[in-house]
Amino acid sequence: MVHFGEELVFTNQERDRLNDETTGKPALVLMAGLPGAGKSTLARAIGSTFGWPVIDKDVIVSSLLDGGIDEPVAQPASYAAMFALGLDFLMSQRWSVILDNPAGRPLSTSEAQRIADTAGATLVCILCLADRDTRNARVADRSALRSQPVCVSQTTGDGRERFAHLPADTIAVDMTQPLHKALREVVQRLTTILRQSRQAYPHRYSS
Repeated sequence: MVHFGEELVFTNQERDRLNDETTGKPALVLMAGLPGAGKSTLARAIGSTFGWPVIDKDVIVSSLLDGGIDEPVAQPASYAAMFALGLDFLMSQRWSVILDNPAGRPLSTSEAQRIADTAGATLVCILCLADRDTRNARVADRSALRSQPVCVSQTTGDGRERFAHLPADTIAVDMTQPLHKALREVVQRLTTILRQSRQAYPHRYSS
């Protein structure tokens, strides 16, 4: 069973059904959103539900910074490492994988699409949204990694206008609602996308 807090999100039977529906459909999930929007929280919840690995860009870049690598080198290197690991999971191990990063620039989306196309996987973008007060409160309360911002965001609203470069079929989710509700909403839409992809490209998923 999948629990978050005291809430039961998916029973064992539901989880088995979800796993059946996504078996053979490798997915590259690209998280997107402003700091404090709930990307990492949702990414880990999705990973726990499906048993998919989560590659956190902030963990990589913080490790490089801690190792004495200067930020101008560490930042692009962390993205390169994240995408390389994602491609390896998809190609070598045929595992779906979740990339936890802001995806605030078109380059992230285009690189994710290139990797998905190379691996014969389905790219699914998930945009996490939260108002400025909520985001700032979360940033203030969290134990930040070295690479994560601790300053107050000046972006008003939920910031969705900064992600116009994401694909039209991006899953936008309100992360001010309880996690179990956001997770169920995203999982339902994610499995629908993967099911439709299998129907459209059956050769990708044949053994």
